[in-house]
Amino acid sequence: MTAQPRLSIGLPVYNGEEYLAESLDALLGQTYEDFELVISDNASTDGTEEYARALAGRLPGRVRYLRNEQNVGPTENFNRVRSACRGEFVMWLGDDDRLAPDYVSACVALLDGRPDAAMVAGAVRYVDGDRDLGLGDVLVCDADDPRERVLSYYRQVGDNGSFYGVTRAEVAGRIEPMAQVMGNDWYLMAAISYLGPILRAGQVEIRRSTGGATRSLKQVARSGGLSWIEGEVPQLAIAGLAFRDIGWSSPVYADRSVIGRLVLATRVAAIVLRRFVVPAVPRYLRLLPGRFRRARPG
Repeated sequence: MTAQPRLSIGLPVYNGEEYLAESLDALLGQTYEDFELVISDNASTDGTEEYARALAGRLPGRVRYLRNEQNVGPTENFNRVRSACRGEFVMWLGDDDRLAPDYVSACVALLDGRPDAAMVAGAVRYVDGDRDLGLGDVLVCDADDPRERVLSYYRQVGDNGSFYGVTRAEVAGRIEPMAQVMGNDWYLMAAISYLGPILRAGQVEIRRSTGGATRSLKQVARSGGLSWIEGEVPQLAIAGLAFRDIGWSSPVYADRSVIGRLVLATRVAAIVLRRFVVPAVPRYLRLLPGRFRRARPG
């Protein structure tokens, strides 16, 4: 491995002892070897620190272990490990992810063959213990027009497993750190798609457990201290936050005019509303009476 690895893999973790050994065995068994692993431990209280420090001691220069003195929350821990990555390519890994042996090599090879591409990801297969829950959504955004890639992303996104693909560091470096809001990984991926095509590496998979870091949106909201609306009606929150991100908040879209940004933001919000909010209206209506009863004084 070179002094500065070609690929940095960032792994934010909190109390991941149950999953780490299997996940990192799969990672360190990759056919592609020119990478470093950066582990950012969010003040774990289980055996994560002991395991990760021992691994870094056995593989100096290949594995770096960073530890926060106190738990800073999952989003900030992700941002910290992202800033510590120094390779030409970057990739993020969950503590419950298991990569096929040729996953990284397939992604890097496709990026090498497509200098215009911003990211490459394989398929995502979800598991619950020994039970195979099937593949996640297939996501490809390969239009020439960056606006069409963003629209294509929002038309396809569901589980957003492509988030764990390989990205060019120069692309990742142009995107602001994620905010602690619902759907923050969606806005990051949409920004990546704006900066370049997102491609799929065929025939390679990443296996994700539904019992570890892969959680429901309601659990994400609860653990992240998000607002009630983000937990109970996350799709509605995502529509509004995606509009804000594209309309004026994110610097990625600054090359567009004010009107151009607002038009794109409106089209994106409309896609989210049509795909996710309209089908969920009956559930939202069932939630309202209970919320009103709890909100009444006395």
